[in-house]
Amino acid sequence: MSEYERILIECRYLLSLNRGYNYLSDRLNISVDTVYDDLNNKLKEYDTILYQRIQNVLKKINNI
Repeated sequence: MSEYERILIECRYLLSLNRGYNYLSDRLNISVDTVYDDLNNKLKEYDTILYQRIQNVLKKINNI
């Protein structure tokens, strides 16, 4: 699986389940640091619109 594919899978999980970094990390068997870096840094390079959607969901999750 490429880095891009992994990031898209993380995005799909986040958007459909509204869960945080730890949940994604556990389900995908990758480190929390990797998930955080993927969604907050690398995603922006691939797709800025998807990045904004993810950031909006993360803000909602963290305010709960």
